[in-house]
Amino acid sequence: MAWSEGFEMCDTDEIIERALAKYRHCNSYLDRGCIRTNRCNNETEIRFETYFLRPAYLRSEWQQYNGSKAIGSKGGFWSDGEIARIRLKTGMQTCAPRDVLSINSVEISRFLLPSYRLSFSPNSVPLLGAVLIAEEELESGECYVLECNEDRIWTRRYWVLKSNFAIVQAEVLYIRNGAEIARSERELAQRERKMAALLNRPAIDLPEPENLEDEILLTKYEFYDVIFDAPLVETVFEFPVA
Repeated sequence: MAWSEGFEMCDTDEIIERALAKYRHCNSYLDRGCIRTNRCNNETEIRFETYFLRPAYLRSEWQQYNGSKAIGSKGGFWSDGEIARIRLKTGMQTCAPRDVLSINSVEISRFLLPSYRLSFSPNSVPLLGAVLIAEEELESGECYVLECNEDRIWTRRYWVLKSNFAIVQAEVLYIRNGAEIARSERELAQRERKMAALLNRPAIDLPEPENLEDEILLTKYEFYDVIFDAPLVETVFEFPVA
């Protein structure tokens, strides 16, 4: 990777504007990809496919893998923008689209539907405050590397193809040090004691945190076969019966 020292800086604002426009103004979007999450040296892999059609039709299916072996049942999510259905281990469930918006390809959903505010995402505004930190050659072509430091905990990186401004790779790094985790748990215990006193009930006995290790979670997204404005019909997004 070539970092900011040693190459001519491009216009970061233009890169961001063209990347955002690529997703916000496309009529349809397709991809397939892979998500690898590393937590405490334990890596999991999920393979997914995404289908999107304006105004807000969205379909995502995913499967967890251990090497080449599929693990568990295949998950899925279908939405027409008004209602959504999600396939879980317990069966099909109906919900609001923004509640589970494209769970596995959430990084791309933030670009396709920026008006949605995802409760599980720390920042639903894509590329807010992004800076150009590098240029890198991937198999899919030369890329700009943009980084967003959303707060002290979350850092996002996006690899944007120079040829068409599509995102072909992303990383989400989550770091909380042990002291912050311990402080949060103490605050939780304090709130529990106050709530118990208010409701005149026994407080739940929460253990005192001691010597907590830093929590580090790295999630890597790779997007293959990215296609914009391919012909799609609404039947692709029909809710499955089971």
